[in-house]
Amino acid sequence: MLFFVVFMANSICSSKYQNQDLEFMVIYKAQTRGSNLEYTIDDTSIKALSNGYDGKNGEAALLAEDKKEIQAFIDTLALENLNRLIPPSQNSAVDRALIAQIQITKNGKRYESVNFDHGNPPVALKPLIDKILALIETVE
Repeated sequence: MLFFVVFMANSICSSKYQNQDLEFMVIYKAQTRGSNLEYTIDDTSIKALSNGYDGKNGEAALLAEDKKEIQAFIDTLALENLNRLIPPSQNSAVDRALIAQIQITKNGKRYESVNFDHGNPPVALKPLIDKILALIETVE
């Protein structure tokens, strides 16, 4: 039992330090009953994991031009206000859409958006999410 606790603490701490070495990390999650997807993009890679949803699974390298574009999108956002954005629809409240959220880590600090409908993000997030969804199509 003690070994497990020490192992988990070490894993959590080492992943925290690894994330601090990254220029950025973006995690896009969407879920509903029986289906979920999680797309992670950092300054070196694109990772996709989906279950019960017509999505992608796999990993690919992030190209330099895509990295610059994502960084530019992130730089235009008021990250401290992500949790105050107003979603344009609420279909996920009645299971008509997956509930989505985006988390952005920059300079070691994590910011989380409000929940919104997958495919219909708040206006400020739309260019970034459109880019993420396009990049996920390149994952095999």
